Amino acid sequence: MIFAASSFEAWHEWFGMLLLGGNGLLFYVLYRNRWQFKGWYRSASTQLKLRRPVTTGCVAAAVLLISSPIFLFWI
Repeated sequence: MIFAASSFEAWHEWFGMLLLGGNGLLFYVLYRNRWQFKGWYRSASTQLKLRRPVTTGCVAAAVLLISSPIFLFWI
C-alpha cells in the first residue's frame, strides 16, 4: 500500500491522544466500579458504582477511541 508520508505524520500525532483518552476512560470505569471498594480511597459520599448505562457508554467510547487509530491508518 502506498500512502503519502505527510498525511500519515499528521494523523500520527493524534494516535497517542486517542489511545490516552481510551485508556483513561477504562481506568475511570475500573476505579469507580472495582478499585474504590478495594481500599484505594474511602469516602461515604463516593462509594457508589457507576450506573449500567454510564458504564456501557464509557467502555464503548473507550473501545472506539482505542481502535480508531487502526481504522484511521487504513483510510
